[in-house]
Amino acid sequence: QALVDELHRAGVDAHPGTLAPEAVRAPGADPRRLAAVNEGRARPQDEASMVVAHETQAASGERVLEVGAGPGGKATHLAAMVGRTGEVVAVELHPHRSRLVREAAAQLGVTLDVRTGDATDPSTLAPLGDFDAVLVDAPCSDLGVGRRRPEIRWRRRPEDVVALSDLQRRLLHPAADRVKPGGRLVYAVCTWTRAETVGQVRRLLAERDDLELELERQLLPDLDGTDGMYLARFRRAVA
Repeated sequence: QALVDELHRAGVDAHPGTLAPEAVRAPGADPRRLAAVNEGRARPQDEASMVVAHETQAASGERVLEVGAGPGGKATHLAAMVGRTGEVVAVELHPHRSRLVREAAAQLGVTLDVRTGDATDPSTLAPLGDFDAVLVDAPCSDLGVGRRRPEIRWRRRPEDVVALSDLQRRLLHPAADRVKPGGRLVYAVCTWTRAETVGQVRRLLAERDDLELELERQLLPDLDGTDGMYLARFRRAVA
């Protein structure tokens, strides 16, 4: 509420979000002109991304892994959730996106262990040990951002979905292996194609008997006022 009041004083139309307790919606505002953003007291991201972080159920003192962490919105949110007694390891394939994660953490004053590497290679994740929660923030067709980037519909082809679906599968299995027994695996993509959402989840469940599906959720621009984000949460079986 303090941020909402501050934005009102600056002439910005702002109000609390509806899906995440920390969210403030400021439609039409330029984040680069907001003191709260420039001073590291707030970070711009879609409220759907905040929902994803919450569905990991990350709690104070826990170890959390994010795969596909760039540019850092969810990773820094998770770091705030686990606090200084917890740990967030953020793995990103591309060095320039790893740099963005580090910059976001520094601006917000949170601690992250940022690693650059290929998370489809099990040897990249194995030395990190096991985690209370693992978030696979997977590369996807990004059709869910169409309300903000309408050109995306002309930049995607059906064969892109096939290739991305295979990549998502190769990310999910090594990530699932890093979840502690009884821990949570969350899979998130900003799209709604069947191959990348429910089809991906059904395939994972068919291929692994140590995962139980707890939650599926599809956020939609016309119903939720957010990006079109799909997420699923699994619980890993206790041996």
